[in-house]
Amino acid sequence: MMSVRSDPLRAVLAVLFLAAPLGSLGAKPSPEVETDAAQPPALSPSEFDSLAGQLLVATPEMGDPRFSKTVIVMVRHDHTGALGLVINKLIGSSTLADLLAGFGEDGHDIADIIAINYGGPVQPLVGLSLHSPDFASEGTTTVNDYLSMSSGVEVLKAMAEDQGPRNILFMLGYAGWEPGQLEGELQRRAWAVAPADEAFIFIQDPGTGGDEKWKKALDRMQIDL
Repeated sequence: MMSVRSDPLRAVLAVLFLAAPLGSLGAKPSPEVETDAAQPPALSPSEFDSLAGQLLVATPEMGDPRFSKTVIVMVRHDHTGALGLVINKLIGSSTLADLLAGFGEDGHDIADIIAINYGGPVQPLVGLSLHSPDFASEGTTTVNDYLSMSSGVEVLKAMAEDQGPRNILFMLGYAGWEPGQLEGELQRRAWAVAPADEAFIFIQDPGTGGDEKWKKALDRMQIDL
């Protein structure tokens, strides 16, 4: 998809990136896979293997077109559910100055272009940023030693002052799973698991609709399709 700024997108973004800590983002059912199928039994803490910080790669078994050829980085995965962000679906762009102006902040006519990505179908008017850990604010959650997630305008203000993170992706919405739901989808082979690293997460994939990044993620898979 071509990355072009639009006034409607700017208007939407003006009410986004509100302070919403990770704990307030509920693990909503991911709509792409039926939820009435039997879920695997709950695991004890010693048996639970968190996927936080890893990639979910949509397989040909993924039935929902909204998740076709998507790559998701997992932000949280525990006994309360799971939360992740799609990292290969660009939906538009805006200037940093325009985003700051939407919050009543002075952007100093900064011309930097900010790509806006589809993060997932849950709460599509929630803005989140996935970034390297060299920035932190009250709305920041640490995923691992190279990845954090933030909400709120503070990261935009830091970028305007050349104090932002070295790598960042802006998202609208997220993907969420209730306890046991993701495990069921993995058993049905809707997703494959692949290792992540900072370079892969933040690499841009212009002009391919995210397909090239998805193909590269397939090469990282830990199972055979």
